[in-house]
Amino acid sequence: MKQHTGISITESVYVHLHQALDALLEEASRPGETVAGFERARLLLEALPLGSTEFGLAVNRLANARHYLQSGEYGAAHYELRLLRRSLQQ
Repeated sequence: MKQHTGISITESVYVHLHQALDALLEEASRPGETVAGFERARLLLEALPLGSTEFGLAVNRLANARHYLQSGEYGAAHYELRLLRRSLQQ
């Protein structure tokens, strides 16, 4: 029997979500819409086994970051994305 040495699906989703948030943080430094990045991050959040409170807070932070970015408030968008990423550390 072959032994599995890889990471779990949940860990993989966390890795992909952190990468998506890192990309959003990088893109938030430049003007322009990053809708696809926010949609990808939202889908990854939905794939995680989060409690309703944790999920609600995460989705709120993501929505706030998107709103701030669309309003040209890059510092506030960065703040929300960093808080979201930190709250999802494993």
